[in-house]
Amino acid sequence: MVQQADTLPGVSALLMTSLEELKVAEEELRVQNSVLESQRATVDQRVRHYRQLFLFAPAPAFITDIYGTIQEANLDATRLFRREARFLERKPLVTLLCAEYREEFRRQISRLPAGEGVRDWRLMINRMGDVPLEAHAAVRLVPDIGETGSGVLYWMLTVSKRVD
Repeated sequence: MVQQADTLPGVSALLMTSLEELKVAEEELRVQNSVLESQRATVDQRVRHYRQLFLFAPAPAFITDIYGTIQEANLDATRLFRREARFLERKPLVTLLCAEYREEFRRQISRLPAGEGVRDWRLMINRMGDVPLEAHAAVRLVPDIGETGSGVLYWMLTVSKRVD
């Protein structure tokens, strides 16, 4: 019984020290969480900023995977293709081109990831209910991003003329 009484103050002191250490750790976690929340808000704001810059770019722009399947399209691209963004996403770009240009497109796009990109790639866009449009694309590989990590292709188009 005497031994138990002797150890009780020691255990009590140990518990008090542990409790104080837990309170300190909890406060440190609160501070870290606050910092992370602030950083997250900054990142979210930057994502919104760059998303708006992409969406409202003054030229048709879109992103495809390395095989040419559209992942994102800006507002001018949706107007050019006469399709809402949701109908462009997951659509192979080649299906939006005039049939006689598709084989050359497939050959050219298969060589893109190996190089720097293309500055003036002539495309003939087939729009529903209208004559084809001749456009020139600047295309650049953005490495190490995308769903597979193999990169994406960033496209900017300039429409040169209607082909009658």
